[in-house]
Amino acid sequence: MAHFFVQRKYNSFSSGFSLIEMVFVVFIMAVILIAFYNIFILGMQYSSNAKSRLGAVSLANQQIEYLRNVAYTDLGVQGGVPNGSIDPDEYMNVNGTRYRVLTDVRYIDDSSDGTLGGSPNDVIPNDYKRVRVTVKWGKETQQEQVYLLSDFIPVGLEQSAGGGILSVNAIESSGSGIQAANVYIENDGTGVNIHTMTDSTGNVSIVGVPAAALNTYEITVSKNGFETVSTMSPYPETAYHPADVHASVAEGGLTRKDIIINELADLHLTSKNMFGEIVGDINFTLSGGRILGLEDGTGTPVYSYDQNISFGSDGELRLQDLSPGTYSLSIHGSSGNQYLLYKSSPGIYSQSNAFALSAGADQDIDIFLADKNIPSLIVTVRDSSELNIQGVSVHLQNSTLGYDETLVTDMYGKVYFPTTVSIPLQNGQNYDLSVDGSSVGYDSKSSNITVNNLTERDIQLSAL
Repeated sequence: MAHFFVQRKYNSFSSGFSLIEMVFVVFIMAVILIAFYNIFILGMQYSSNAKSRLGAVSLANQQIEYLRNVAYTDLGVQGGVPNGSIDPDEYMNVNGTRYRVLTDVRYIDDSSDGTLGGSPNDVIPNDYKRVRVTVKWGKETQQEQVYLLSDFIPVGLEQSAGGGILSVNAIESSGSGIQAANVYIENDGTGVNIHTMTDSTGNVSIVGVPAAALNTYEITVSKNGFETVSTMSPYPETAYHPADVHASVAEGGLTRKDIIINELADLHLTSKNMFGEIVGDINFTLSGGRILGLEDGTGTPVYSYDQNISFGSDGELRLQDLSPGTYSLSIHGSSGNQYLLYKSSPGIYSQSNAFALSAGADQDIDIFLADKNIPSLIVTVRDSSELNIQGVSVHLQNSTLGYDETLVTDMYGKVYFPTTVSIPLQNGQNYDLSVDGSSVGYDSKSSNITVNNLTERDIQLSAL
């Protein structure tokens, strides 16, 4: 028996691979093949990109050599400063690859002999021309483009090209310059139509911009993930007084234009009742974000976002790519028949229906709604200047019903009774209300309140 057992054990090992072993071997082979395949694909992509890069460098060199044969006075692009006949944006097909060739020509105010308005003052700021030729291919990513720079010096003495300098700064609210922001400068009257990008400091300076009537140079600044901001005509051509007005360029002058653009933000709103339960299918009006300007006469802000929004049955709404800033909510349409907007959280001290959206944020805001059709009480405590008082003790009592609860006012000077569904208020019943502001430097007041569905009471306290 012992010999038979050993023999069978030996046979089980010598009979070949088991199913599990076969699966493991196939898995290992698949991993190896996938790895080799990925390496092969990456190698092909690298080879193709290297070939395209060599073609792009060759095209850029050809364009620079072509421009060297153009007379200095004619060296410029269509709609540019300086103006010329060269196409600033053209496509070329070379060996099966489609290339985009961008040509930019601009005057340089070299600091070696002073600058316009500087010390020393250079009265002829167009010292020479700098040409940048950028060649892109594929998806035009940073890895799929090359550029060449070349300076072109005028023959003989400098001669004024006229016009002035337009300096555009793209900055965030913090004051930091925004590198590689797109800048578009247009003026139909002078034929200027420029697309360029900011340098590492967020600046673009164009020398020799033709002088024009006041506020006629339209400037647009944009960048992926940031706001797009365009200047506007002054009031009354624009229906309000715009915050960013078209630029002016004076002969021999320097115009500086600061354009503030911030990172866009995402917003997640959730609507709840006063007990923290989801409330769906509510309509609001949402207004806020970037201030585009002020209404004439009233000074009321005109915001970049002002729309009616609708929540789903889950009580949620997500909004993307919003300008940062202050936003305010108001209930829209029939939703206002049932609910009162109590507060947004987190919110702003001065406005219970408002909140701040930070640049680049993905922000969650809860909106609390008070049902108008249930017995409840909102007490708002303010001072003689109508400012909210936080930290005031508010006591509500009905000894007959056994109701006795004390709350402390929030940043909006508000409290809401009841705090739970299990201990409700009752319609038609009288409640004793005591407001004690002594802990925060105010007097105290008492009154009697009869509850009838959603009941509101404002209390004004005086400073001690």
